[in-house]
Amino acid sequence: MKKIYPHKFHHLLPAQICRRAVLFALTCAVLSLVLPERATAQNEQDTIAHVSAVLVAQPKPNAVDLDVWVLNVSDNEWLMWANGTFQLEFPGIAMEECSVELLPGFSDLPAAQYEIIHNTFPGRMSIGVLGPRSFGDCIPVAVDDSIRVGRFRVSIPEPGFLPLTMDWVQPLTKFQATAFKIFDDRAPFFFSDDNVAMLVGDYATSYEVRDIDLPPFLLVDFHGEYLGDRKVRLFWRTESEYANRGFVIVRGIRPIGQLGDELDFVDTIACHELYPAENPDCRRADLNSPGLSLAPLDYSTRDTVEYREEEYVYRLYYHHFDGSLIYLAETRVYVPSSVISSAQANPNPFSRQTTIQYAVDDRVILTAKVYDYNGREVETLIDRQITPIGQYEIGFEASRLSSQGLYNVRFTAYPVDDPAVLISTADVKLQLIR
Repeated sequence: MKKIYPHKFHHLLPAQICRRAVLFALTCAVLSLVLPERATAQNEQDTIAHVSAVLVAQPKPNAVDLDVWVLNVSDNEWLMWANGTFQLEFPGIAMEECSVELLPGFSDLPAAQYEIIHNTFPGRMSIGVLGPRSFGDCIPVAVDDSIRVGRFRVSIPEPGFLPLTMDWVQPLTKFQATAFKIFDDRAPFFFSDDNVAMLVGDYATSYEVRDIDLPPFLLVDFHGEYLGDRKVRLFWRTESEYANRGFVIVRGIRPIGQLGDELDFVDTIACHELYPAENPDCRRADLNSPGLSLAPLDYSTRDTVEYREEEYVYRLYYHHFDGSLIYLAETRVYVPSSVISSAQANPNPFSRQTTIQYAVDDRVILTAKVYDYNGREVETLIDRQITPIGQYEIGFEASRLSSQGLYNVRFTAYPVDDPAVLISTADVKLQLIR
C-alpha cells in the first residue's frame, strides 16, 4: 500500500508544485489552529477499523472454514475500503503443507473491482485483497457496518486433524495491513488514487480471532416404518452436530417371544461414504454429515429385510472425527405376514346396504367375494386388485339378493412378488334382514 505525501511532486510541472506548496502551507497553518484536538487524538492511536477472523465450520477432520470481516469503528474517518493483507496461523501445524481456497458466494467484495489472492507459507497462511485504483470504484463501509472479505477453507493432507484454534501472525505491523481511500480535497491532500493505511499507529486497526461455539451432538428423533414388500424406512433428525463424519446403522432380529436386549447386530445396513472400506456388508448410503451443524437436519434411508413376522431392531451411530463409533438411539420395526386384519361391517345386521372396513398389512393382490349360507358365490366385490398398506372400506348393496339370511364376505390376499408367503384370508359374517 503506497502512501504519497504532498512533498512528493516530482511528476508535476513547476507551476503546479508552487500552487500545491502554497496551498499545503496554508492548510497546515489552519489545521494547527482549528484541529489541535484531532491531532492529539491520532497520536493516541485511535482505532478506526476492526478486523476479525471467525471460525464458522469444520466440514471434515482435516479442514476448517473461516470468515474474515472488516468493521468500520471510526468517527467518520473513512468510508471507502481499499485493500488489505491478512495472515493467520494454526499453532502446531506446518502451514506450508496446508492449502487454502476461497469458497464461492461468501464475499461482499465485487469481483470486478477486487481480486482476492491466497496462499500458504512456512508458519502462516496469507490472504491478500487487491482493490480498485479509484475512490469511486471502492466499496463503501458505513460507520458501525462491516464487510466480509470472504470465507476460506483451510485444509491439511488427509488423514490429518486440523484443530479449531488459530491466531493472527505477529507482529501485526509486519504481517497485517488494511487501507482506505480518501478524496484529494481533504487534508493532508492525498491523491485520490492513493491508499491510506490503517496502521497500528495514528490510524490504528484492532484484530480479533473468534472460535467456534461448539454445540452438543443432539439427536431428537429416530424411528422406522414398514412400507410393505419387506421394505423398511428409517427417519432421524438432529438439532445440532459436531465432529461427525456421517452415520452408521446396524440391524438385528428379535424373534417373536424372545426377551432381553442380547441381540446379534451382524448386519451393517447403511453407512456414509467415508466409513472404513473393511466393512464390505455396509450399503453405502447418503448418510454423510456436514461435520458441524447448528441447525436441524433430517435424514432417512431404506432397508430390505429377508423374513416376515419378525421384529427388526435398528441402532443408529455416528462416526466421530477421531474414528470412533458413538451410539445414538435404537428403534424397532415389526414386519408382518401378509394378512387382512380388522375386517368388519357396519351396520350389521342390515336391510339394504352396509359398509365393510378392512386393513391391509402389506402390499397385496386382493380379492373379495360374497357367498351365501350354502357356500355359493353370489357377488365379487374386488377382483385381484393390487392394494398397498392401509385402511379401506367398500360398500355392499343387498337389493340383488333374493332372501334374507347369513352371508360371508371372504377376503383373499397374497403379497406382491413374495411367493414364499402363503395366501392369507379374512372373513366377515353378514346378516341380511328384510
